[in-house]
Amino acid sequence: MRTSPARRHAPLAAPRAAAAALLLAALLAAPGARAQDAPSSPSSPPMETEGPIDGEAPPAEPERSVSPVLFSPVFWSPSAGFGFGFGANVSNLARPGDALLIEVSPATKRGQYGAWYQTRSPYGPGASLFGGAFYEADGQYTYFGVGPGSSEDTEVSLDRRLFEVEARASYGLGESGRLRAQAWTRWQRHDIRRARDLQSGARAALDARSEAALAATLDGDPTALGVGGDLSYDTRSNVYNPVSGVLLQAGSFQQIRTAGTFEGFNQRHASASVFLPISEETIVNARLIVVDSDAPEGTPVVLLPLLDSDIGPGMGRHRFTAPDYVFASVEARRPVFDAFGFVAMDGVATVAVFSAYDDVWKQFSPTFTAEKTVTDDGGRVPLRPAAALGLRFHSGFLESTLLNLTLHGSADGIGIATFGITTDLRAPRPLLRGR
Repeated sequence: MRTSPARRHAPLAAPRAAAAALLLAALLAAPGARAQDAPSSPSSPPMETEGPIDGEAPPAEPERSVSPVLFSPVFWSPSAGFGFGFGANVSNLARPGDALLIEVSPATKRGQYGAWYQTRSPYGPGASLFGGAFYEADGQYTYFGVGPGSSEDTEVSLDRRLFEVEARASYGLGESGRLRAQAWTRWQRHDIRRARDLQSGARAALDARSEAALAATLDGDPTALGVGGDLSYDTRSNVYNPVSGVLLQAGSFQQIRTAGTFEGFNQRHASASVFLPISEETIVNARLIVVDSDAPEGTPVVLLPLLDSDIGPGMGRHRFTAPDYVFASVEARRPVFDAFGFVAMDGVATVAVFSAYDDVWKQFSPTFTAEKTVTDDGGRVPLRPAAALGLRFHSGFLESTLLNLTLHGSADGIGIATFGITTDLRAPRPLLRGR
């Protein structure tokens, strides 16, 4: 899932690994985690069936096809400025079932360009290989500090170019392939050119840990190789706009320094997403995400886990940078307009709670706060509530793209977010951030 939202203003440590494993096991036992049709994808190849009957011609190989894909910004977004994100998905390019995705997204504040290829859809039994490269030119990375005490009063902007190469091998187990194991690697180089205050005296107001993370970011263009794996269980009715089923994920990866002055660290994640049809037209989606890491002080900002509007509502882009975080939400959607399936619109309402932590296992508290800034003294940290109302646009012509317009509110204020959810061949990637 990749989003470009509006801003408010315009390996394993044993106890932690065990906790993540117990969370996943509990979720697998939950109601709703029952067998359903195997998930499908817009670019999924047809499933193999029995061979041709003697005397009949074998089935024809699928023809090559090209479909358009939209990326954010679709005309404009505060983080990218004016531009147009577009691309194409080419199916059956070199062999039946493979796919190539290309992105070309020029904009006034940044440019994003990428290409990704997979040998076959991973949503099914058997093996699938994936590889790709991505480049972001002249991007702006906003930084508010590290940990739960980060504040919008300490907003610093980093001018950055990002280079990324990744590869993944996955295998769907059993006849359905619903249970999937994957191993992956990702190399990133963050070319940081300058830092400037967006609020007067912002950098000077950073605490010692936040300043150490910023100094490490500016020292030697942080470059890292991530190596990891994860396990997922997927019974969603489809991967584009599910109406039923569950998606459970748990995994770990090691961040290895290849350039810069920081230490490597391990990061773990566990997540659950449950889709329930509560009426003929209303679908409820409940989500839970837990991320924790061993990132030490002095880890570059751009390599730490991110909790922001890419994860859910009520936050600006790059709002929380922290070793650990928790996010939970319940979303209800219902169709409000449909032009013969060509263009459709859903109404969406979401409530969420979230928080960033230095150590989630020591600091988590089931209490709530409406304060903009939380005191980070190493004690318990309350959850921040948020709510959003909006519209989600989708089209049979643009199979893998959902466009969203939402009005959201949280302790940080009220704002409008515009973003796109692209459910394409990158979707099975593990839950990780570093952009």
